[in-house]
Amino acid sequence: MGAESESDGVERLVEVFQGDAWSGGDSSPDDMLALYRITCEARGCTALPVSPSDIVAVRECIGALGEQWQALPVGGCVVLQL
Repeated sequence: MGAESESDGVERLVEVFQGDAWSGGDSSPDDMLALYRITCEARGCTALPVSPSDIVAVRECIGALGEQWQALPVGGCVVLQL
């Protein structure tokens, strides 16, 4: 399977969020965006148009999903709706 520009950009963004979470989850949105752009440049892919407010919104969503996940009983599930 060949690399695609958009999917590569998404994967780099996921890596930035993972790295932030592993290091305490308190990086500024501007720092995360800077790292994202550097990572995309290093990998030769186009960065998606992501703003600091997008970073905040994604973090809030990740946090809410994490809370739901932690509250599940063994064998439970979370149902997501668009």
